[in-house]
Parts: sequence; structure tokens; C-alpha cells
Amino acid sequence: MKGIIFDLDGTLANTLPLCVATFQTVFLQLGGIRLDYDEVTALFGVTEEGIIKRVIGDKWRQGVRLYLEEYEKRHDQLRDLFPGVRELLDGLSEAGARLTMVTGKGRESAEISLCKFGLGDTFEIIEFGSPDKPIKPQGIKGVLDRWSLGPDDVAYVGDTPYDMEASGEVGVLGIGARWAETSTLRGLRQPHWPNVLFCERPDEVLGLVKASRLRKG
Repeated sequence: MKGIIFDLDGTLANTLPLCVATFQTVFLQLGGIRLDYDEVTALFGVTEEGIIKRVIGDKWRQGVRLYLEEYEKRHDQLRDLFPGVRELLDGLSEAGARLTMVTGKGRESAEISLCKFGLGDTFEIIEFGSPDKPIKPQGIKGVLDRWSLGPDDVAYVGDTPYDMEASGEVGVLGIGARWAETSTLRGLRQPHWPNVLFCERPDEVLGLVKASRLRKG
């Protein structure tokens, strides 16, 4: 396995509650709209711009500005990754794996998180989301093209069914990160998709790499 692609929210860190709370603030302040946790997460897949446009319409530019301001302020309460993730990233680098990220977040919010976590130089490539529709398969394919690698050489680590579906669409190995309480992969039986492995802890991913067991099929 030559390259590992990571999702961000809910995979590297417990940022999903932070995202939801920030959206709720924006929707209430600018639209007088109250959405609960599940109603907000049902909107995920596109960038913050796309979500805010859908909910508050013409005020979306103001909404994006407010979102980024609130997100950065709230992020000070969350300064570290999930336990074991930093060791995973360091261990993968030491093992010679190339690291990159494909996230549904927009560039600005992703860069806030990477800066807060001290990960600005960790990933060779970062593919961001779109305000119009979910595009993770295109992002994963873009990484393969830029790396000049085939799908058999790469794995994608994410915490949702959509992440695993995107992996399967491109043909890379999907690694289901189930260490977060927010992971929507929790409770699913394996195998739910072909070419997917579930990991309950970050160190399991590193163990698979070191044992050269990250293989499709």
C-alpha cells in the first residue's frame, strides 16, 4: 500500500459536533431556523457554502462569513485529534506511506482545522468538497491521477457509508473508521461492502500497514 487518503471530520478528530453547533448558530441568527443534530447532519456532503445556501438562501455569503468566524472560535475548545490518530499518521509516514486528504469540507474550514491541529504539512495533497454536490469519488480519483498510482496501491479512511461507497466507486480499499461515537459505520456488520475493512481503533490501521495486509479482496 503506497498511499493512504484520509477523511477529516469524524475520522481524524471529533469535529462533527463542532460543525453542527456552528451551523445551528448561523441558521438561528440569520434565518431564525432551528435544526436539530440529525437535521443538520442530513445536509452534509457538500461544503459549508452549499449547506448554508440551501437553508438560508440569499444570505448565504453572510452566513459563510459567520460560519468561519464561529467555527474558528469554537475550535479553540477542540485542540487535539482522536486518541491514537497522531501516532497513526506518524507511523504511516515512518513506514513510507504517502498521506493525503479528501474531505467534503470547504477549503477555509478545512484549513482552520488543519492549522489548529498542527497538520498543515502532513498531507501532500488535499482535495476539498463542492458546494453543489458530493464529489469524494472525483477527489479520490484526482489523488490517484496526481500520484500516478492505481487503485490497488491506495486506501481511503473514512467514517461514513458514503466514504466507503466513494472508495468502492474508484476501486480503492475502504477502511471504515469506527473509533468515533459519531461514526455512522458503527453497528454495521462486515462485510457490508466488498473491499472494505472496519477498524475500531487507529492503531489497527497502522498494524495492517506494517503487516502488509492492506490488500483488496
